[in-house]
Amino acid sequence: IAEPALAALVDKYLPQAMITDADCATVIKAAIDAAINNRNVMSVITERDNNDGTLSQLAAELQMLPGSSPGTEFSREAAVKDLILKILRTEYRKRRADLEQKLKDSKGKIDDAVHMRVLQFTTDLKLLNSWDAALPLLELNHHDN
Repeated sequence: IAEPALAALVDKYLPQAMITDADCATVIKAAIDAAINNRNVMSVITERDNNDGTLSQLAAELQMLPGSSPGTEFSREAAVKDLILKILRTEYRKRRADLEQKLKDSKGKIDDAVHMRVLQFTTDLKLLNSWDAALPLLELNHHDN
């Protein structure tokens, strides 16, 4: 996500709270900050790195991922979009499971609001399988934040 356009995608559509790995969150935040401030991403990461170089190593590994080339299906943009969707699907599944457990714990008492939220998460999860299908949901969630 060192490219400004990719950093903007992550910043817009992926709530930072959903990035649970501390090193990944730091690298992503550094890349977004670098793009916003028009700085070299590796310089920002180096400034935030710990003594063992973990962040610099992670960032270097990410930058070594294949880029796009004419006639291929893979691109960095597609990889970032897939990553955003994967993280969102994981979070939505977790939230839905938590609500389903809440319904089970209610000992037969139906909570219509919780049940409707479970159904909404199920519907949203279906949309999160492709970027084009998910984009209206992402835009709606972006405006809600």
